[in-house]
Amino acid sequence: SNKVAVKTGQKSSTINFGTSLDANDSITGGAGTADTVTATFSGATALTSAVTMSDVEVLSLTTSGNNALNLANISGLKTLGVTANTQTITGFDFETTIEATGAATVNVTGADATGTADTLKFRQKLDGDTDNVIQATSGVESLSIEVRDTGATANTAGFDLTKFYGSEVTFTQNALSATNVIVDAAGTTLYKTVDTVNATGLKGAFTAAATNATNAVTFNVQGGGVQTLAGGAKADTFNIGSTA
Repeated sequence: SNKVAVKTGQKSSTINFGTSLDANDSITGGAGTADTVTATFSGATALTSAVTMSDVEVLSLTTSGNNALNLANISGLKTLGVTANTQTITGFDFETTIEATGAATVNVTGADATGTADTLKFRQKLDGDTDNVIQATSGVESLSIEVRDTGATANTAGFDLTKFYGSEVTFTQNALSATNVIVDAAGTTLYKTVDTVNATGLKGAFTAAATNATNAVTFNVQGGGVQTLAGGAKADTFNIGSTA
């Protein structure tokens, strides 16, 4: 496509690129705190998706196909929105939260994962029963998952974490959730390196299995719904809260 260079003004702006956003384009945010770029990607490659962007808080993508998302030239991004399909993300800044509004799979490689406490942040925000697959196989120690139901009927949020190779997984429910979300592992088992599961921030039923764990696993859960937990072969610890 043609080169497009955009600089936003003093107030928060939304720029809709449709299907034209690609590596030829550059966007610079202004003084607003909620500058947003929207676009539709399908079949993007690491070369074509390498848009240059700075000080834009939200990149909201309708991912109507599988994509390779190269974020190496993006700085200051707070939220990356995806909708569906498999998104292979490189150059990812761990200050950014991935927000899924559909059944997306994300495979994430950090721009810098050399630290000892890198946390991948993921939010499921939708109405309906949906499974997400979250994969991070190198250099990510912790995964923080937030669920938010946007409708009146309770959701079941499933998370396949069989290829999250970190040590800690934390689940929370957003305070604005319309109902309490049921969270499960989409019929899967946590990867063997996970040794801490935190779910005290949830309000409903929760299911997790760490039967492949090579170390003892600590489960920290709440009492707001049935907690279905499966440990491994080591001396696991189960800390269960109370609703009262």
